[in-house]
Amino acid sequence: MKGLIVVAVALTLTGSALSASSVEAQVSRGLDEQHSGKGNTATGKVKAIGADGTITLDNGIALALSDQAQANTSGLREGAMVQAVYENRGGQKVATSIAVLGGHDR
Repeated sequence: MKGLIVVAVALTLTGSALSASSVEAQVSRGLDEQHSGKGNTATGKVKAIGADGTITLDNGIALALSDQAQANTSGLREGAMVQAVYENRGGQKVATSIAVLGGHDR
């Protein structure tokens, strides 16, 4: 009888641990999706344009330009006011589209 109770308690605890792990994984996935960035926007003046296809805004946000965003970079120059839509990919902000809102002030 003691053996049966021990097995029942062990199964209950194992089930609870699995449920907790499952909930934790779901919460983690939810946070990743929330911060994964589909539809995040950044607005600012272009402070620097890197030869590697990145731009840095005056607010410190660095964006890598996707191929799609690079196709629409007419008017993109230092000092230009831009708005970018970006996604977080592997810890990097990748602009999927970018719009020049105004000219530069040099």
